[in-house]
Amino acid sequence: FELDDRGFFPCACGYQICRFCWNRLKSDTNKCPACRNEYGEQPAEFKPMTKEDFERIKLEKRQRALERRQKEIQARQKLVNIRVVQRNLVYVVGLAPRMASEEALRDGDFFGKHGKIAKVVVNRHPVYHGAAGPSCSAYITFVRQEDSAAAIAAIDGTVVEGRVVKASFGTTK
Repeated sequence: FELDDRGFFPCACGYQICRFCWNRLKSDTNKCPACRNEYGEQPAEFKPMTKEDFERIKLEKRQRALERRQKEIQARQKLVNIRVVQRNLVYVVGLAPRMASEEALRDGDFFGKHGKIAKVVVNRHPVYHGAAGPSCSAYITFVRQEDSAAAIAAIDGTVVEGRVVKASFGTTK
């Protein structure tokens, strides 16, 4: 109901309808849809809303919206520490700095041969300094999940430039 229709009761039975519907019913059947009594010329009860009523309703709406937002924030905060495995995302560690470029990872000799790659993000910092020297990590997003699984199966545990490359499905927050 519109705010100004909330105090409008055209029939003595207490059935509430908006003024637009009341006018239409008066011209069509002139009967209340609930009790089937004929409508009089004036509505049985009509209390126009006061300015205080409008302000109270606006305040209640604002409070409901604020409560709704707070519930959404609480629901999101529960998800802050949850990571979701993305089956089309491959996380690779142990890359030699020479291999830590988008072009090298997209190459048909490395990840490109396993399927179409949508996105490559190389993380050069922080660089891990192991026995074989510094190494980097990367996220490779494949278009298809099957391609990422094939890439992980083929590359995980292989030795590239004296380094063991590890690959797994990537996670996201």
